[in-house]
Order: sequence, then C-alpha cells, then structure tokens
Amino acid sequence: MYQPELPFRDGSYTYHPVVAEVEADNGMIGWGEMCPLSESYDGAFAGWESVLRTLGPVLLGEDPRNPIRNANMMDASVRGHTYPKSALDMGCWDLTGQAFGVSLCELFGGRTGESVEAFVHVGLEHPGPGAYAATLVSEGYRSIQVKIGRIPERDAERISAIRKAVGDSIELVADANCAYSVADARRFLYEVDDRKLSIEQPCATLDELAALRAHCPYPLVLDESIVSITAVLDAHSRHVADGLTIKLAKLGGLTRARVILDVAVALGIQARVEDMGGSEISTAAAVHLAVATPQRLRLQTTDAPRRVAVQLAKGLAPAVDGRLTTPRAAGVGVEPHADALGPRLFQIG
Repeated sequence: MYQPELPFRDGSYTYHPVVAEVEADNGMIGWGEMCPLSESYDGAFAGWESVLRTLGPVLLGEDPRNPIRNANMMDASVRGHTYPKSALDMGCWDLTGQAFGVSLCELFGGRTGESVEAFVHVGLEHPGPGAYAATLVSEGYRSIQVKIGRIPERDAERISAIRKAVGDSIELVADANCAYSVADARRFLYEVDDRKLSIEQPCATLDELAALRAHCPYPLVLDESIVSITAVLDAHSRHVADGLTIKLAKLGGLTRARVILDVAVALGIQARVEDMGGSEISTAAAVHLAVATPQRLRLQTTDAPRRVAVQLAKGLAPAVDGRLTTPRAAGVGVEPHADALGPRLFQIG
C-alpha cells in the first residue's frame, strides 16, 4: 500500500490517495486506488489502514480473476468501509483484464465508443471563476461543474458570471453536494436562469428532493443519495432522478458500481461514472466503465488528473478536446511511476 501526495495545480488542496498494489502468484501486478476528496465524506479516512490490514489476509490465496466473489468476501468480513474496498476491488479487476488480455471496458461488455466527455470543476473558493472557466473552455472542455451550496443568490450570480464568460453552448452542472435546504434550493432556482444547466444533489434526502422536484425546471442528477440498488429504485419511483453520479469508492469499487450502472441503464436513467478524485489510476477505471455505457445514457466524467500537478501513472492520456480516451493496454491499462508513489506504507503477505 502507498499513499502519495497529489497537490492541486492552484495550491488549494492536496489529494492523499491510497494506492493498492495487488500481486498474483505469477508475479502479475494489478493497481487500484481510492481517493476521498476531503474529510467531509463519511468513512473516507477513518480506519482505512485497519480495514485494509483486515481485508488483505481475507484475499490472500484467492483467485483475483473472481472479483465478484472477492467483493462478496470483503463485504462478509467488514461491513461498510467502501473506500478501502474499492482500491482492492479495482486491483482485482486490473489483474482479471491482464489475465485475459483485454481492457476493462471489454470485460464490462465492450466499447460503445472510444472516449467519454469530461469536465473539471470550479470550486467555491476559486478566485475569478469566470476566467478559470473560460480557460477550461479554451482547452476544449464543453462541460463545467460549478460548486454551489452557500448563499443561493450569490450562487446564482456565480452561475451567471460563468455563463457570461463561457458562452451559451457550454453545459454547466451546478453541484451543491447536499448543502441546500429545500427553501434554499427554491431560492436558487428562483434566481437562476440558464438553458444549459443541470442541478446535482441540491438537498440531502430523497424526501427533500421530491419536495423540490415540482419547482425545478432543470434536470436533477443524484450523487450522494446513490449508495445502493434500493436507493436507485426509490429515486426512480419518486421521479427525482434524471441522472445518477456513480462514484466507484462510494460504492465499494467497480464490482458494485457496475451493478448500479446496469440498473440505471435498464431504467433508462442517464449515468455519470467517476471517482471521488485522485490520479490516472481511478480515473482510467471510471473511463472504462463509462465507455461501456450506452452513449445515449452516458454523462460526463471528472477529469481528476487535470486538477493536480503530479502525474502518478502512465497509460491514460490527457484529455483532448475535453474528452478522455480509454487506455488500450489490458486491464485498467495504467502503471504508476515508482518515484511518484513514494515509499511503501505496508505490505500484507
């Protein structure tokens, strides 16, 4: 296990991902990563090392080409703690792809394209959000996520300023991360006027989102609420989910995320596949799953490596014209740079 540092380009934050090196008995190496965005995410940091030290012996001697069985074994051994499980699960899928000589998206049912549209977020504290958004557009991005969730009127002003800077053709995703009450969300909707806007998880609960639905003319995308198949079915039955954000680490890895995605596709709900943040490792895994999604139901993914000043792994090319392309190598298709990984924290087995 490794824990490198990935500082943001603008110096505002540093990712501290946990990278799992999963070795098979034939010497083949699979790589996995989990990277919570901040300490505010439940279970993101607390006890991750203890959980990995518990799960490691559970997987020792098991066949990594059985990632679904391995995920079930992890869940039977430790309840919850999806973040550290995700890194191990991803490493097993990487080994599975390598063992069969195919890329991850081919394991997941095949390519429905070569690339997926990506976006970069504009944070709440970012100085000059309009100018920064315009820079992203000049790099080729056609979608931008804008963090909101403080004072609704000022949030609406930020959306208007960014829209003025980027023009009318760019899609904006206003993401509140559950920060609004129903009343605040209604105030924001009253103030904002934008024809290429979607709203991501304005309120925390499905009851609140159902109360807001009749007042919201924009597509609603759910993120934090999507933690299980039951949650997806509940949101669908209440007509509050125009789209879903499926985060790998939040669900425990590719195994569980793939099931949620299959349910969304069966229900005709658009889906965004991404991870909490991090490097080329988890981003490549998310891009593989996204590219295996039918194009008509595929939303953007986050270009997490664009945020950071360090390239942790090779294999995932930088975005071109705002799109990320799946690596062609087998498995996840990336390999970390040894110097960027830093010292090994611990080893099991």
